[in-house]
Amino acid sequence: MRKKIISFIQILTVATALLWTPALSAKTGIGVMGGDPTGITLKFNNFPVIEFGYDFGLYGQRAGSFDLNVDHWIINKPLGTNFHWFIGIGVSAQYNSGYAYGFGVGARVPIGVQWFPASKIEIFAEVAPGLAVLPALGLDVDFGLGVRFYIF
Repeated sequence: MRKKIISFIQILTVATALLWTPALSAKTGIGVMGGDPTGITLKFNNFPVIEFGYDFGLYGQRAGSFDLNVDHWIINKPLGTNFHWFIGIGVSAQYNSGYAYGFGVGARVPIGVQWFPASKIEIFAEVAPGLAVLPALGLDVDFGLGVRFYIF
């Protein structure tokens, strides 16, 4: 199991490095989110939007898993002066020692709202219905409330 965790962390590190490099010139935000999963969030314009966290067992088969979500926002439009809404497509991956192979994979559609109370601060809420493909086919829903601080 320890080797699986190390392999998952190595894959996550390489994927993040590959996605991070071209995005550094973009508007970059880093923050935290609570929900399912609870963890950190990175946003580089509309792609990629990355969430890495832990599922504390709020529901379902993913309880106790480490989650990685990578999304591309297709729409990110203003609702008013400091409010926006978004919808996107993305993929999710989970590591859970309770899975037959340790890993889970799925697709998701994040939908949410953003509020910018200051130029470098974003407060957001999202729900992301999805389809789990591995370890078993099924419906899935992520949700979260968070804050990002923009560094570029």
